[in-house]
Amino acid sequence: FNVAALSRLALVLVAATPTTTAPSAPRTSTPVTGDVVPTAVIILTTGLYLFAVSRLRARGDAWSWGRVAGWLTGQLVLVVALCSGIEAYDTTLFGVHMVQHMLLAICNSLRPTLCVWE
Repeated sequence: FNVAALSRLALVLVAATPTTTAPSAPRTSTPVTGDVVPTAVIILTTGLYLFAVSRLRARGDAWSWGRVAGWLTGQLVLVVALCSGIEAYDTTLFGVHMVQHMLLAICNSLRPTLCVWE
């Protein structure tokens, strides 16, 4: 039982099998995620944020719609980056990986700025 030989064989088998079909606009824009964790985290955090906003408004505290729009825009960027067809190609195509990286690192880092609007 040679672990090194088995791991090399597994790498050869994984590298030899095609992982995805060629990307196209419909394939990268449709929600085809297989990961439950990002979807659950996005749904949970969106629900908690909207619940907290409703509690603040019911208490009489001011919370601007610009902040809500900023948060929801950030959540939408997360959905596009992690739950769309972009996620299906992020490990196979470098260009798609970089688009995903820019969505997460650049676009979503604007969320604190967008949430400060009054």
